[in-house]
Amino acid sequence: MIYGHDRTIHRTKYVDVEVDKDGRVVAVWFRCMVLPFEQSDVDYDRAAEMRQAYKGHSPRKILAIEVEDGIDVLTQEEQDQLRGLLGKIEEARGRRIKA
Repeated sequence: MIYGHDRTIHRTKYVDVEVDKDGRVVAVWFRCMVLPFEQSDVDYDRAAEMRQAYKGHSPRKILAIEVEDGIDVLTQEEQDQLRGLLGKIEEARGRRIKA
């Protein structure tokens, strides 16, 4: 399943990492979807390396995330068909509103 693009309420283009007062990660979100995560404690050198990696670079923007939700996963062809159907529904709604 593709989550994101223009099919969500929010339009953020990054993940939001929530931490408690001790700095432990408690949640990672993309828009309204909570994401799985594993927290890794790193040493001083790795922390410095990662801070440096973000300096002077414009961050990439995340538009969508592909997620696998058990048996509800759609193939690419099924996703394309669903997008086509949704487009037709939106088109029909637009005609009714304009009429």
